[in-house]
Amino acid sequence: MSEFFLTLRSAGRSKRTIEGYKSDIRSWERYVMGNKISSVYNLKVKDIEAAIAYKDINTARRHIAALKTLAKWHLRNGHPALHIELEKLMLPKGKSRIPKAKEAKEFIEIREQAKELTRQGNRRGIWLGLMLNCGLRISEIQTAVPGADWVQVRGKGDKERRIPCPPWLVKAMIDSPGSGRKGYMKKRQIIDRELRTLGHTHFHSLRHTYATILLHRGMLLDEIQKLLGHSSISTTQIYAQTKLPEGVNELLENDD
Repeated sequence: MSEFFLTLRSAGRSKRTIEGYKSDIRSWERYVMGNKISSVYNLKVKDIEAAIAYKDINTARRHIAALKTLAKWHLRNGHPALHIELEKLMLPKGKSRIPKAKEAKEFIEIREQAKELTRQGNRRGIWLGLMLNCGLRISEIQTAVPGADWVQVRGKGDKERRIPCPPWLVKAMIDSPGSGRKGYMKKRQIIDRELRTLGHTHFHSLRHTYATILLHRGMLLDEIQKLLGHSSISTTQIYAQTKLPEGVNELLENDD
């Protein structure tokens, strides 16, 4: 199995993605041990269906995605059995959820808090600003480098992108050390811990807020897709669920 994870690393998969695959594959290993199946490779479609039958749908889809990646690796090495079994599987549909974004009033409050923190030279303001005003994933902050009026980051799949960045945030990043003990380029665990002391939780909602505010103010989905670093527009389309057609209540109240 170590060779499989080495292949993922050579394909440019992020450390976090690989850790996720490891966790999912361990779940399959526990299942085969508990059901006296010789190995994960020897799973049959009926075994796979039994394993995911009572799991949360999104968890089941994630476990299947990891198993499919492993099956492709085996197929490449001349062992097609698991791949053939997975081709027989009817994949469960994922749950459709509306992104949990902040209200416009909360957006303004957090933005102003971030500005005040940066004026005080507090790096927590940079972290809030990068997630709320640039839509960064918390894991991307450790790669963020300021430009003239933009910030450059390295996201999923080691892909780089540039995002417009407000002047107050660019200045704060330039004035603050990036790397080093007191720098802003920190891993998610440190950022998470320090921002919780300010009362913030559910940090991905800041990224959702960024996308939702832009959509509601007229930006097109394909432009938001590029800013967020989504590889597929289908991922960005979840934000369309937050935008309601105008005038519905008025039409229903009209007696003409």
